[in-house]
Amino acid sequence: MSIRGASELVCEICSRAEDEENMIICDACDLGYDLQCLGDTDSANDLDFNILEDDWTCGACEFVMLAVMTLKQMAATMK
Repeated sequence: MSIRGASELVCEICSRAEDEENMIICDACDLGYDLQCLGDTDSANDLDFNILEDDWTCGACEFVMLAVMTLKQMAATMK
């Protein structure tokens, strides 16, 4: 997960690129999200630093990873 200025990125929620210094990038799909859209009203300085230290994935990627894990578990129990 990274927070970086990236002029080629737009927020997947609001479609704006004006808050480039405060974009968080999904480690799975490399799409950008504005921290304000994710609930942080000020800047990356106020973001929970536990998130900054770990990988971060967006909700869509989390859903896909959970679905894949569930399907693998179901397949393993059917053997």
